[in-house]
Amino acid sequence: MSSPTRVWFNKGFSVLEHIVRHLGEGFTPIVSHSQPDSPSLEVAQESFLEPKALLGDAYLEYCLEKCREHRVEVFVPAKLMAPISDARERFAAIGTRVLTVANGTTLRHLDRKAEFLQEFDTTICPIPEFRVFQTLAEFGNAILELQEPNFSEKLCFKPSRGIYGHGFRVLTARDSLKTLLSGDTIKMSYDHARALFSSASADSGRFEPMLLMHFCEGVERSIDALAYRGKLVQAVVRRKDGEGVQLLEHSDSALEIAGKLAQKYNLSGVFNFQLKEKDGVPQMLEINARPSGGLYQAMMAPGFNPMRYNLLLHLGLARVKEVPTPRVGMRVAVRSSAVALEERVPEPVF
Repeated sequence: MSSPTRVWFNKGFSVLEHIVRHLGEGFTPIVSHSQPDSPSLEVAQESFLEPKALLGDAYLEYCLEKCREHRVEVFVPAKLMAPISDARERFAAIGTRVLTVANGTTLRHLDRKAEFLQEFDTTICPIPEFRVFQTLAEFGNAILELQEPNFSEKLCFKPSRGIYGHGFRVLTARDSLKTLLSGDTIKMSYDHARALFSSASADSGRFEPMLLMHFCEGVERSIDALAYRGKLVQAVVRRKDGEGVQLLEHSDSALEIAGKLAQKYNLSGVFNFQLKEKDGVPQMLEINARPSGGLYQAMMAPGFNPMRYNLLLHLGLARVKEVPTPRVGMRVAVRSSAVALEERVPEPVF
């Protein structure tokens, strides 16, 4: 009987704790993180701490060293995913297979939301009207362009690069005490936004690219999917029903979009994309070339264990026809709980 495959997940996926818990037989999960209290370190069979703030070529060399040290057979990176994908031949030379959902060029393209939307094939799915801005003046011009001709459109903005909705805001006519007291952190007045972008412009002239978009007020769906060599293998559609509850639903249209995305970008691994309806029509918001933060909710669907099947397919231990179709039709909710922390990994010495 062959020994378990040694798989390393470096710092990154917030959902990694759940992925590792459900990885199953045949794998020895190795997890690293720069925070000693990361829950993913607790569930791994082997774990170690990464140095904080290590980036660029130095981090790439560090990863090569750790693959040698820990006899890593498969490396599933999150941090520095694109550069590590570019260097997959260097890893292969030491016996480590790098698994990313796409090549480095495609990963960078999908990560740059402005570039992605500008070049997106809208025969796959419509996209909201948007403009890119990097100065206060460009912000003002974008508002005028997107609100014409009747100034009735609700607008929102978000950074061109970002994760987990960080930096996303819906613009309102004015700030209100009611919004403040309700704890709503999503809404921001036009005046507040102008002051924010004015300050950023004064500091550096131009700030990082931002997207101003028509806000889609309809049903929101998050689709977690597994592809293999450009073909969709399995997917679960999460419809967000509010109050923290999501419906794992069957949606032929969302699954069709997932298949077209897998083919267009030649995806091979776990990915996620976001749709939101405007006037009843689903609009593409973004693709995430990584497991989503809400993947663990989708994994409540029986048969849906995308990272395990991702590894099995790429290692030749399973065929596509052997991967089950997830059973959906349930509502899921997140419940919080407290745990006592223990010191399980030593601090790194440098």
